Amino acid sequence: MNRLISDTMSGVVLMGHGGPEMLQWRDDLPTPRPGPGDVLIRITAAAVNNTDVNTRLAWYSKG
Repeated sequence: MNRLISDTMSGVVLMGHGGPEMLQWRDDLPTPRPGPGDVLIRITAAAVNNTDVNTRLAWYSKG
């Protein structure tokens, strides 16, 4: 990749449905490689809202 872009990045990975203990901080995630017509942007912060929490809790898969 570009010499200014690392091959790995940091991020939080959801390991399964459940509480916050299912979130895992990783600093060895592969940096995505943009394809033709794509751009790669650096994110330093992201919001967490009710949809994110409900997805983690598997609320949407309940029938």
